[in-house]
Amino acid sequence: MQNKKTTKIYEERNLSGELEKKIKYARTGVLTDQEVIGKMMRYIADLSFADFMFFKREAFEDVMTQLGFSKWEDGYPDISVGQVCDFVSEQFHQAPTARKTTQLVDIMRVPYDLVDLRIEGRPLRVHPKEATTWDSLEEKELYSELEAEGPIALEQRLQRIYNLTYYKKTKYEFHAINGILPCKYGNYWQSLVYGTSLWDIDEVLQKLTGKKITCIRKLCDDFTNPDEVNMDFSILEFCDYFLCDMNCQDKVWLFVEPFAEIYRTTQQKSTEPKARKVAGA
Repeated sequence: MQNKKTTKIYEERNLSGELEKKIKYARTGVLTDQEVIGKMMRYIADLSFADFMFFKREAFEDVMTQLGFSKWEDGYPDISVGQVCDFVSEQFHQAPTARKTTQLVDIMRVPYDLVDLRIEGRPLRVHPKEATTWDSLEEKELYSELEAEGPIALEQRLQRIYNLTYYKKTKYEFHAINGILPCKYGNYWQSLVYGTSLWDIDEVLQKLTGKKITCIRKLCDDFTNPDEVNMDFSILEFCDYFLCDMNCQDKVWLFVEPFAEIYRTTQQKSTEPKARKVAGA
């Protein structure tokens, strides 16, 4: 029988030294402001999946193939992290023990692992001949020269350049090398993974989704040892301790469900189709 002291340990939070913690976090760039965390998580849910998997083209293509897309048809479409997480979550609930499902779940862990490498002082590099996810995306053009009835404005010509895969890849390499994600929010992503407590992430998820019981709480219930686990752990700290002991369900709760839940909440307020419907799956 489980000891009452070890049950739902996240309900008891040690508030002593909170000011000292905030001062320390402010100096080290750790995210503690729930409003900022919420904006970051919403941003990640809407982020291009190609950006999310920037350094791992093969892993990106594996997911897109399972979604039902083909890169031979003018390249893969540019869909969001939230759409992919929603798809992976549904696949898990349909076939939790299938090999393809477990592979999908493990792929969703890659961006978190990259933060771990960066923290260890091993920043990633993109070499000129190295392929990134943007080499697999379809080209997007704002207009067609053949359809233009007159001179094309400079702004439109520049927009065409900005939409080229080659331009985006080159532009995003700088951000990716300096912050894992090829966007100006890369450092925030790192802080979310290695310096934001599971408690704060859980609180933000409840506010964003309106759900009282979230995936993070369920995850921590699986590891209720007060000497080792509490919701002051960051995602990276939790993985350092327990990744080898986590089953596929645990990984779904940590790496997939947060952004899937945000995406589903967003879908209730919009008419954007789900990834599986876009893919015809």
